[in-house]
Amino acid sequence: NCLYPYDLLLTEIMADPSPTVGLPDVEYLELYNNSKKVFNLKGFILATPRKEIALPDYVLLPGQYVVLYKGAQNLFINNNLGLDDFLTLTNSGDDVALVAPDGTIIHTVSYTLDWYKNSSKSDGGWSLEMVNPQNICNVDGTNWQASENGNGGTPGNRNAVWSITADQNFDGALRALVLDETKVRLFLTKLLIRSQLLI
Repeated sequence: NCLYPYDLLLTEIMADPSPTVGLPDVEYLELYNNSKKVFNLKGFILATPRKEIALPDYVLLPGQYVVLYKGAQNLFINNNLGLDDFLTLTNSGDDVALVAPDGTIIHTVSYTLDWYKNSSKSDGGWSLEMVNPQNICNVDGTNWQASENGNGGTPGNRNAVWSITADQNFDGALRALVLDETKVRLFLTKLLIRSQLLI
């Protein structure tokens, strides 16, 4: 399978699980297969500026979620992958990257406390959830917010704040350049992912 950036997404981050709301006191990251392809996670790297960990053999089907966490703990959920080693996520904000075996950066998230959009939830016990998996190229956190699920998060399931809505900030093409008789280069106001293109 050809792998492209954003085929796999980081869609939920539990950086500060304490005080707990309804989930175990466990830091976790949720991955989502945003493609129509099957991927094996073996050889993929999860990284922060301080640490990298290699993911083991695990097959992720199209549209499927998997929750990654330190394996000595237990989340009591389906679609979980306990790891021998795990990242330490900084409560106040961090940079997290998913890197393919060939070194291609598949998805990065640089979250801050402001992304929760709720000061009480940013104090702990609530995950950050991606809202729209088709609008992922934002750097200001507008596509993320604190979970609205009563347990504090939705690990391994569709996010409580999930919404596929049209991007109101996309203005279209700035210009088009004809390269040859079969190719045109478009200059857009915003980066698009392959699944957003209708050819």
